Amino acid sequence: MAARRHRKRVAPSGRSHRLLISLVLVWALGLSFVGIVVGFVIARKSTTREQRRATVQRLAEEEKRRDADAATTRPDRIESELPFQMPTLQPERVTANPDVFLAANGRSPIPQPDEAFEGPIRMEDVEITTAHVPEPVVDKWVSWEDAGKYAGREITVKGRVVETRNTGEVCFLNFVTPWQGTFYVIIFNDAFDSWDEPPEEVFRDRTILVAGTVKRYKDRPQIKVRDARQIVIVDESLERGAEGASAE
Repeated sequence: MAARRHRKRVAPSGRSHRLLISLVLVWALGLSFVGIVVGFVIARKSTTREQRRATVQRLAEEEKRRDADAATTRPDRIESELPFQMPTLQPERVTANPDVFLAANGRSPIPQPDEAFEGPIRMEDVEITTAHVPEPVVDKWVSWEDAGKYAGREITVKGRVVETRNTGEVCFLNFVTPWQGTFYVIIFNDAFDSWDEPPEEVFRDRTILVAGTVKRYKDRPQIKVRDARQIVIVDESLERGAEGASAE
């Protein structure tokens, strides 16, 4: 009985010993893991610090090189290496009056390709030149029936408009029906606002004088009107009985 009681007292002591060993092992493993993590964090911070130091040093060296290059570069060399910037044309200034353009010493003020740029043009060297607008000659005109004989020449043509047609872009004035193959006048919408009424109404059944260069389009002679000064209505009461003179 005494031996049995002795064995029962030893058994709990052995389990406690094993539990203690297990706790020591767990503590040792945990301590090792913490040590590894701390070492990794320290190593990473050290690497990051070195990288930042290297980046700062590289930027400082690049800044010194740029300062040295700027100090040794001549201003005239810098200007010569800059690409020439062509001036920007403002659309409203160009289209407001397409017949007017600038000319200095017989050339455009804008440098052309491969042309040396000698600096801005002085205002006193600039003159305004207006494009030629043909105007009717009252005492020297050609009948619309003979206008086709003067292809390529600038003349004044007289005739009575019997048919008009407006497409919105252009207005056609015909002097006979059917009009196929005959002379006609074509008025572009640039000039539509020059009259109080649409041109097809202004010139229908009226005798007109129109000036311009006679050209052929699809085997029909024509004069193009882009300016209201090219065409006038004839006062038939004053012109009655007058004869047209042939253009020389």
